[in-house]
Amino acid sequence: MANRPFKPGAMIPCGPADPPVNVLGQSMVLYRSAEGVSFSAPYDLRVFSVLGSGAYGTVVAAEKVVTPPSEGSRSETSEQEDLSAVVAVKKFLNPLSHVVYAKRTLREIRFLRHLRHENIIELESIYVSGASQHDFGDIYVVTDVMDTDLGYIIRSGQPITLAHIKFFLYQILRAVKYIHSAGIIHRDIKPKNILVSKTCDLKICDFGLARLTQ
Repeated sequence: MANRPFKPGAMIPCGPADPPVNVLGQSMVLYRSAEGVSFSAPYDLRVFSVLGSGAYGTVVAAEKVVTPPSEGSRSETSEQEDLSAVVAVKKFLNPLSHVVYAKRTLREIRFLRHLRHENIIELESIYVSGASQHDFGDIYVVTDVMDTDLGYIIRSGQPITLAHIKFFLYQILRAVKYIHSAGIIHRDIKPKNILVSKTCDLKICDFGLARLTQ
């Protein structure tokens, strides 16, 4: 099945972020795209492409690096990295500026930390852009990356066989059963929140509207 390549919104490193070191002690780099998207990341993540954006933030693809890249060049080690080192990073813009945004961000992180299933997006790490415990700035959530989402596949008009439908439905039901067994209701399962790999593996994402059953 065809998949959507990473969007052309390339992210360019622009030097140290402001502040240059966050509250976790990580040295931060500022990235920008031609479309005006800005993103901060620690040196061990090289942001290279915008995957999507919405009302609550932006998602980019980033490459994990073993050592900080030297100024003006890339190390031989980073040149040899394979796709297993690529992750998705979701930026929650000013999540503490409003109680609604704060609750949505808290739910997303809380539930992803708790859930571990092959059909649910996996949380790898979290970092912030702010340098103070009193001002976290933006919050960034690092997860595994997928090739596309079910919404794009449906809109693309590409043929979807009965075997595809059965396999997708099977994986969705497995994920939902696991989520419900953990006492959680997702409340926002839709094609856009169902991520798909080029091998048709499926993962549910976006737990910002999820709730506990009790």
